[in-house]
Amino acid sequence: MRAPFLLACLAATVAAAPPPPTEEAAIRADVAVLADDAMQGREAGTKAYDRAAAHVAARMRAAGLSPGADGGWYQRVPLTVSRATAPPALTLDRDGGVVPLTLGEDYVAAALPGRAGLSLAGRIVFAGEGIVDPATGRDDYRGLDVRDAIVLILATRPAGFAPDVAGHLGNPRQRALAAAAHGARAVVLLAGGDPAWQTPRFGRADRDEGAPIIAALTATGAARLFAGTPLSLAAIVGAAKAGAPIPTGTLPGTLRYTLAAHRHHVSSANVVGLLRGSDPALARDYVVVTAHLDHLGLVDAPAGADQIANGAQDNAVGVAIMLEAARQLTAQTPPPRRSILFVALTGEEKGLLGSDAFVARPPVPREALVADINLDMPLLLAPLRDIVVHGGPRSTLGPLAARAAASLGLPVVPDWEPEQGRFVRSDQYSFARAGIPAIALKAGPGGGSAERQRDFARTRYHTPADDLAHPIEWTAAAPFARVAAAIIRAVADAPDRPRWNAGDPFAPAPAPEITGGAAR
Repeated sequence: MRAPFLLACLAATVAAAPPPPTEEAAIRADVAVLADDAMQGREAGTKAYDRAAAHVAARMRAAGLSPGADGGWYQRVPLTVSRATAPPALTLDRDGGVVPLTLGEDYVAAALPGRAGLSLAGRIVFAGEGIVDPATGRDDYRGLDVRDAIVLILATRPAGFAPDVAGHLGNPRQRALAAAAHGARAVVLLAGGDPAWQTPRFGRADRDEGAPIIAALTATGAARLFAGTPLSLAAIVGAAKAGAPIPTGTLPGTLRYTLAAHRHHVSSANVVGLLRGSDPALARDYVVVTAHLDHLGLVDAPAGADQIANGAQDNAVGVAIMLEAARQLTAQTPPPRRSILFVALTGEEKGLLGSDAFVARPPVPREALVADINLDMPLLLAPLRDIVVHGGPRSTLGPLAARAAASLGLPVVPDWEPEQGRFVRSDQYSFARAGIPAIALKAGPGGGSAERQRDFARTRYHTPADDLAHPIEWTAAAPFARVAAAIIRAVADAPDRPRWNAGDPFAPAPAPEITGGAAR
């Protein structure tokens, strides 16, 4: 009689065990943890971020992933934080005198990422928009000698390029790298703004930021700098608006800049989980799935107002969907053919620092990284009717994603706001810059999503209002996780590695042919 009794007890225990959470419930639970006030906005380099990272590591373990960062869950990313200790000073020496330039009136400036301070002087060269594009042969530095100079750059979006390419070429870091490659000492921007000089700036000591961008001139400051010179500021602005060639050249005088700053070091971490591929040959390839875990932390607010930028949509939802997609893929038999790295990234809000560090020093051979699929602000604001695959038209990842989504009855639609240039505004950009095909998944405009996305951008994006008290369309969570998992699986199972389309601006230049011992 003992055996039947034990079997009865076991049956009762099994019957009493709670069922596993549904996809929606699991996603909601992760978002509730990550966007809770206790996480203090998950700013990179803080203990609150570390608590969020520990939660993600535990969830990766529960999903069946293995540690993917050199035997552990965490890939450490050393960060530097610079804070100005006194107002910066920018002066113009011309014709034996000093032209006063006033902080706030003539220019704005910021503490420089990764620097303890800066003091420099240089002659002044205006280099138009500062664009260098080998694909089209454009080089705004052609004919200019900017060695040891301070370069002035018109900070407008370059005309004649697709929005994503214009965003890439006009990215401040890209312009700074181009200036440095031509020997410039520093960069001053014309038009545009920059954070107040008091704002702490994050960087990585091991990352090449190019020539330091020391200031952005206001219209008043630009007029002072160009007054009495051979270059007409009105003609420059008019040419830029018309898409015509912009006059360039040397301006008389010397610019001097001084900034005193305090620098300290902090550490943050990418959280990396691994699903080993099932194919003996293809398992040596790695598909990377990313979602940034960090947000803004505490932000300025009126006395008594909410200061916590919880980042529910941006990007607790993206991380939660990545975790659910990982759970689904680990449960599948057989596993995907290629290996998959799931990475919760730090430092996206500080300038894509975590993804840039991951690409620079991946835990597997860099040449084994075949694709990135990024989940940043999927924006669950309406019932899911369609999705947008940013970057899809640039590589074979686009057709793979479209077929996978169609198998679940979900159409992939074109980017309905291409002017936003979103492909170069999140972590997939770090992979694309390194020549690795990349896409980002976001809810499409259907089901009323378009207007709600616009409203979110106007009223809640990067504010404390992106929290759990504001609407999240939870019915879209499970379908989005399923389509993300299907797209990841399609890329991991494809017989060929993803590749850029011929002639795409992000495609690496072909290696030179070696003939007779010489490259050609």
